[in-house]
Amino acid sequence: MGVINGRIYQLTGVEFQFTPTPLIWEIENLTERQSIQRDDLKTKMGEDRERHVREYHDAKRIAAEIEAERREEEERERNESLRDGPPPPELGKS
Repeated sequence: MGVINGRIYQLTGVEFQFTPTPLIWEIENLTERQSIQRDDLKTKMGEDRERHVREYHDAKRIAAEIEAERREEEERERNESLRDGPPPPELGKS
């Protein structure tokens, strides 16, 4: 029995034959699971990045809309106060 490139080989006759062991199966299964998890994580990260960019642009748009509404309200209030004229003078001394 010997190890070549991290695999256990067993001498049978003239040739080496690979004899997988439960430990090697566990390592190969672990490697496969980690590969799948890595791919899933990459996909999720890409989706999260797209969602964050979308939410960022939505937030900027909403903030701009709120600011425009605030300015319109201020302009409306200013126009109403000018239309009514200045307040009447106070009578008597204060």
